[in-house]
Amino acid sequence: VSYYEMKERDGFCLTEAFLQELQEDVDLLFLANPNNPVGNTIEDVLLEKICDRCREKKIIVVIDECFLEFTRKKGFFETHSMQEYPNVILVKAFTKLYAIPGVRLGFLFCGSQNKTGQIFNQLPEWNISIIAEAAGRAALDETEYRNKTISYIGKERAYLKAELEKLGIKVYPGEADFLLLKTEHPLYEKLLKEKILIRDCGNYRGLSKGYYRIAVKTHEENEKLIAQLKDTI
Repeated sequence: VSYYEMKERDGFCLTEAFLQELQEDVDLLFLANPNNPVGNTIEDVLLEKICDRCREKKIIVVIDECFLEFTRKKGFFETHSMQEYPNVILVKAFTKLYAIPGVRLGFLFCGSQNKTGQIFNQLPEWNISIIAEAAGRAALDETEYRNKTISYIGKERAYLKAELEKLGIKVYPGEADFLLLKTEHPLYEKLLKEKILIRDCGNYRGLSKGYYRIAVKTHEENEKLIAQLKDTI
C-alpha cells in the first residue's frame, strides 16, 4: 500500500502532479471527495483526468463521496456515464447527511457488472438489517430536511471560519461539515477540560502537532465553542 501526501502549500489539494503517480504498477486507487480531515474537493477537470488515466492504465478507482452532498456539487456519475467508466466505483452513505451513523447504511455505484458481482459475493448474508433498510427508504423522502441541513451547515461553516480567523487560527477552506484548523495553542487539551471534544489531527499522515478538526454543529454549540476559545487563547 502506498500513500500520496498532499502538500500544505497546495492547500492540501490534489494537483495535476498526481497524474504521474498513476502507472501500470498501481492496481487500485482510493480517493476521498471531499477528503478528510480538510474537507476540500477535487476539481472536476482534474478528477476526470485521473479517471481517464486510470482507465488507460487499467486501474480501479474507488471514490468516496460520503460527504459530497454537503458541498452541493454533483457526484462523478451525475456528470459521467457509468458505462464510460467501468473502472470507477462510487461509495456513498446515509450516515453523514442524515445523521444516522448507528445504522451503518451505505451503497455504491459501478458500471461494471463483473466488479459489482465480485463485491456482492464478498458481502455477508443479511448485511442490511430491516431497521437500516427502513431508515434508508425514509431518508430518501426527506427532501426538505436534506436541503435545510445543507443550507444550515453551509451557513454555520462560514460563521465558524470567520470567528476562528478573528482569533488568529488558520482555517483551511473545507466544504463538508467539518473544518481543519492550525494553531500553536494546545486546543485539544484545553477544550477537553471544558468537556468539549475536538479531533487532534497530529497523528494523521502528512500532518503534525497543531492541526485540529472541528465539527460544524448547531449555532448554539458553535457559539459555545467560540466563546470557550476566546477564554482559552
